[in-house]
Amino acid sequence: MASVTRPSASGANAENSYDYPDRVLGGYLSLSDDYHYQTKYLVGEISNEGFQTVDSRLSLSKLADGKLTLSVFARNLFNERYVLGSAASASGGGASSFIIASPRVFGGSARVNF
Repeated sequence: MASVTRPSASGANAENSYDYPDRVLGGYLSLSDDYHYQTKYLVGEISNEGFQTVDSRLSLSKLADGKLTLSVFARNLFNERYVLGSAASASGGGASSFIIASPRVFGGSARVNF
């Protein structure tokens, strides 16, 4: 298990991964998680609230003679609702606009090495 934390002026990221030591269904199982923390921040005069998100991926690799990797993943695992960006328009009479981040997303992938 490995964990790395990178603090910055506005937040921190932490990554964690685990490789299961035994073969599973003929392949190798691994789990990785990413945690992101963003403090409250200003864009111009607009204050955006802080947020926390978690992404996760489960992979089964070295299948089919070591050529195939199957993965499932979740982004924004806990469905955090937060502002990704904002802007204010002086020409719009002081109107503000916000970009809301994507909700929870599940997906999968298959990778074949030749």
